[in-house]
Amino acid sequence: MNPFAGIESILACMVCGYAHGGTTFFTGVISAHPGITGRFECGMLHGDHPRGITALKPTEREILKKHWGIDDAVIEELASQPTFAEAYRTLLARSDLEDRDTPGIRLYDKSPAYIRRLPHWSEVLPVPIFIVTRDPRAVFASQLTKKLRVQRATFEPGQAVRTHPQAPDLDAFIAHYNAVHDLVVQAMARPGHRILRVQLEELVLDFDGQRRRIFDHLGLEPPASDFGRPVVSERKVRSGLDRSVIDRYGSLLSASDQEEIVERTRASEAFHHGM
Repeated sequence: MNPFAGIESILACMVCGYAHGGTTFFTGVISAHPGITGRFECGMLHGDHPRGITALKPTEREILKKHWGIDDAVIEELASQPTFAEAYRTLLARSDLEDRDTPGIRLYDKSPAYIRRLPHWSEVLPVPIFIVTRDPRAVFASQLTKKLRVQRATFEPGQAVRTHPQAPDLDAFIAHYNAVHDLVVQAMARPGHRILRVQLEELVLDFDGQRRRIFDHLGLEPPASDFGRPVVSERKVRSGLDRSVIDRYGSLLSASDQEEIVERTRASEAFHHGM
């Protein structure tokens, strides 16, 4: 049996991108639609069959359990399903989502890591795929502050990040960013692909226009509300996620590191937003 048979009846879309690249913010936009629901991350599609869910990394497994309100027994039940459609329906039924009983409700499945196999998913997955991209300077700064926060390290805005003992490796970041960019180009070169790339900066600065573009790709009318649960509020996107937030990396990275990131990342002008 084709494990992807009928998946479009329960899965509205796949969402992927860079870690700390805006995928969570993006899912707040699409979950405003009354016919789409989900949680922080899912990870069902890390394999080519539902049974692959048992091979999730420990952190991925815990995220799935925590955010969907399930336990290890449910994960085993998901893995036993013959198709992804049945696995997603089981996940929805066993979850603690408030709207799980809404007739015709469909899920989004978001995991930044899906981008590692994007060319493959563009061939086999019969649902819309969204790639959320972001200025590489902002991605690196976000990863930096996250790691520093986790490590409880001190960080002075504007210091040279590569001299900080807890800083992510800049060379490794650039290599990864370029590798992801190449995967996006490869996947979008395939005729008939169902991929839409959404630039986070453009989504913030042209929210209404990009929102229409997103729901056109889903084949749905934009909903009345800008955001669904549980990501951000309408107030936050209007007052907090403005140009100052987009350019926040300027206060976190040294000028030389910003310049190096721009020069060495292999991406379109859209990725170098604000240059």
